[in-house]
Amino acid sequence: MHTIEIPEINFKVDFPAEMQEFTNDQFVFLAGLMLKMHAGEINLTDLYTAMVLKILGVTNGYNDYDRLTDEAKLFVSDNVNRMADLLNFVFAEDDGKISLNMGFTRNFVPHLAVKNVRTWYGPADALTDCTFLEYKDAGTYYRTYLKTNDESDLNRLVSVLYRPKDWRGNKIAYNADLIESRATKIVDVPLAKRFAIFLFFQSIENYLRTATLEVDGQEISLELLYETTLIEKQKNKPVKYENKTGLAGVALSLAATGIFGPIERVYSQNLYDVLVLLYKQRVEYLNQLENTK
Repeated sequence: MHTIEIPEINFKVDFPAEMQEFTNDQFVFLAGLMLKMHAGEINLTDLYTAMVLKILGVTNGYNDYDRLTDEAKLFVSDNVNRMADLLNFVFAEDDGKISLNMGFTRNFVPHLAVKNVRTWYGPADALTDCTFLEYKDAGTYYRTYLKTNDESDLNRLVSVLYRPKDWRGNKIAYNADLIESRATKIVDVPLAKRFAIFLFFQSIENYLRTATLEVDGQEISLELLYETTLIEKQKNKPVKYENKTGLAGVALSLAATGIFGPIERVYSQNLYDVLVLLYKQRVEYLNQLENTK
């Protein structure tokens, strides 16, 4: 975290140095600016200017700039570019394409105020409290939204991850049959907030492909689940039919082993428990390949 201080006017503010250090409100504001940039309403410079103003405490960020006094505008013009340079961690550039830096696991939208219903509560950071079924279904709607850009798919994604709590204060269990009805209830939630949830899930998708977890004091790299090793390249033969069953196929395979029990039990398992088991099976498979050289 940086500290911006102007002693002459007794001004001091914390300035984020990485994605995790944004406040919830700042990240949702950023998500809204990204929507405007995708729509062609603002450019990247406008976005950085708006974020600097937001962090500095100008209530409505970029939209308030025209309301500033000439003196305040001069202050902004003299300093905003320097401050904007501090935000170079927000986006990554690859082959000329700009994308949000997917290096965060924090959920910046812990709960939603849903019109005419109770508050809905979201997942923990890094989806550590999600079941395998929640992750599978959320991933389906996430990928569909990427293709369609249809808000109804975004609403379904949010409806998988967010639910009210029961009278005991526990988040009610996920029920896939209620997704369609729940999705219609969150259309009034600001789009920027719903898009911030999408960005969180997108970042977790990236994280789960590169994460290093500690299990009983030992570190394991989930990257092994997604990479093709040299021995596999040497031994694998082309196949006529590809297995494209995705996570549903993974669940069926795990159910067939009986380790967790029938498929309903597989789906109710914590996401990370399933990932650790998949890692264990992957290591055993690779060791078997090595031993049959």
